[in-house]
Amino acid sequence: MTAFDFLVVGGGPVGLSAALALTRKGLQGQVIDQAEAMPQRQSTDAIGLRSPRVSAINQSSIQFCEQLGIHSGFFQQNGCRFTDMRVWDAEGSAKLSLPADGVIIENDRLVHRLFDDLDKSVDDGDDPVRWRTGIIDIIPSSTEVRVQLSTGEFLSTALLIGADGGGSKTRDLLGINTLGWSYDQMALVAVVTMDQAHGGTAFQAFTQEGPMALLPLPESNQCVLVWSSRHAAERFEDSDETLLSLINQACEQEAGAALAMRDRQRFPLFQRHARRYVKGSAVLVGDAAHSIHPLAGQGLNLGFGDVMTLSAVLDEMRFAPDISLATALKDYQRQRRRVNLRMTAMTDLTKRLFDPKGAELRWLRNAALRAMDQQTALKQMIGLAGAGFL
Repeated sequence: MTAFDFLVVGGGPVGLSAALALTRKGLQGQVIDQAEAMPQRQSTDAIGLRSPRVSAINQSSIQFCEQLGIHSGFFQQNGCRFTDMRVWDAEGSAKLSLPADGVIIENDRLVHRLFDDLDKSVDDGDDPVRWRTGIIDIIPSSTEVRVQLSTGEFLSTALLIGADGGGSKTRDLLGINTLGWSYDQMALVAVVTMDQAHGGTAFQAFTQEGPMALLPLPESNQCVLVWSSRHAAERFEDSDETLLSLINQACEQEAGAALAMRDRQRFPLFQRHARRYVKGSAVLVGDAAHSIHPLAGQGLNLGFGDVMTLSAVLDEMRFAPDISLATALKDYQRQRRRVNLRMTAMTDLTKRLFDPKGAELRWLRNAALRAMDQQTALKQMIGLAGAGFL
């Protein structure tokens, strides 16, 4: 039976960053993922091939990636820096402008870069990720965790990291319960061509159906639509002309006119939080531990924050022999649950405050936007600390 220092379940950005961080410490590990293969690799100038699955990452996340060896030039070449956020009520007159300092990056491009760096960091001939492989059982003991793969093989590891998303099989097999609920919305995403340059601005409108964001891509007139709509299933079936008309009704005065769109996708929205992040020598990170509404743009930032903290507590254990793995993981859980619960609560409160239901709430959200727009210090704190979007 093959033994590793760590085993990561999930080959997304959070899982790969965890594997890379631990490999950089000289630990031997393996990543497994159920996906058929890596996402198709696109060239850096593939304008017509931009993906609508993007993340907004803040400066803290960028600094973390730099610590892993990903130079900031990667984000300059592949992502789009945004320095401003504009928020308004499409059903009212209130507006809010916020400073920001973050990058919109396509998830697939980030995955490829993390994989390439991980591949270069492992022993020659070893494959850092096993695709088309899932887990069917987890058998913990006092000194290790045994994992049975979908291939029938068993792997042994000193540390199991569950980074397999909101529907985490790792979390389920560990018997960790969650608290959460589904929202009355789905996210509709697409790549949209605008009639004017976005200028590095992230736009967000609160519409009758739910918050609509236009996030800048490296091309000056390309944005990603993220519409958290109560009617996303219907909108998904609408013609391009109908959907473009709805986008323009909400955004044209602030962001310009949407001329064309492609590659629309949809996915459900829910809030889910694990009641615990740690069980024995197994730990949850990213969406496996916490899934939040995308309106705050903080999902990947929280996941990277988990990995940063996990890496730090493992360093403390290495340099302080009296600290056990159990103690280090409990410290990770204590630190990250506090941060993640606070962001989850803030995001959920914002979603409910700006929920399209009811004239009274529409009046309240207009008043809230106007009040925030007059508070320069508050805007600086929200924009620069979060670098997401409301």
